[in-house]
Amino acid sequence: MGRVVMAHKPEPQINVANIRPYKPFDFGLLGVVKSYGLNLFRSRDLLGAVLIGGVGSYFYVRYVPGVGSHTGVAGYLLSIAASLFGVIIAGFAIVAALVDMSYARGLQRYGSRPYDVLRHFLFEGAVLIASLTGTITYEAIAQAVNRTSATAQDVLFGVVVFLFFWGLFGAFDLMRLILSIAVSRAAAGSEEER
Repeated sequence: MGRVVMAHKPEPQINVANIRPYKPFDFGLLGVVKSYGLNLFRSRDLLGAVLIGGVGSYFYVRYVPGVGSHTGVAGYLLSIAASLFGVIIAGFAIVAALVDMSYARGLQRYGSRPYDVLRHFLFEGAVLIASLTGTITYEAIAQAVNRTSATAQDVLFGVVVFLFFWGLFGAFDLMRLILSIAVSRAAAGSEEER
């Protein structure tokens, strides 16, 4: 009986010269916002949030006056935003698990890094946290602010709705990102099997 010798596949090597050391600033929210630059203000999710959240809340508070109805809607937004935050965390875990050495090399070929993919989760998580915090704060102070100024209460409601829709549309963009990564990983896996 002959002895079967398995060929050893060498470990992939990464060109260390192309890896930029990270600074703590890179992982913070301000570092992410700085890396987006002006593209942040041109994003579809921000523009959609301004259109639907800003304009929609203007017409809502104009035709449905009353702080009670506004805080009721804010309660619904709070529960949806909290669920979306859970989806963001789960999506981050999925993408972090899918990014391996071969995917990192593919990103490096296109001048990108795994952090450039994962930073979107940090930013959208921050938007949803702002939405959650803003909604909780709004519900706590809406009655008192309304006694002082109904217009200020309406503006605060508009900010809450805007942040909610920004987080919602950002979550949709992240779902598209997760899908594209999963499809590219599946395509790479089928090519390796051939």
